[in-house]
Amino acid sequence: MPIVFTPLIIIFAISKRALTTDGVIAAIVLDIAVSIAFGNSGFILLCVFFVGSIIIDKVKKHYKKEGRKEKTAKGDCRDYMQVLANGLPAFVFSIAFIITENSIFSIPFAASLAEAFAD
Repeated sequence: MPIVFTPLIIIFAISKRALTTDGVIAAIVLDIAVSIAFGNSGFILLCVFFVGSIIIDKVKKHYKKEGRKEKTAKGDCRDYMQVLANGLPAFVFSIAFIITENSIFSIPFAASLAEAFAD
């Protein structure tokens, strides 16, 4: 499933100006680790977080008052630092699962994505 849907999600993210080029690369590395570690279920959880956060950001942007908009040099795109800030814990738990094959790492993996989504 990741092989089929990852390119579609990347195209979606680029079309919505949600990721910079380095953000795309960081997201792909995260996707590979999660998909290897947790298979389709981890991939689906990662997709729900990623697509959901894009949608929420676009809705928030729409409702912000004109005078309160924050402008950054990269605009609304997430760069690799933001991908790492939200995805690094999930990446670490994915690697820990790959190395140890201990399913206990699925709990903090899911919790780290839930926390990033709540942020």
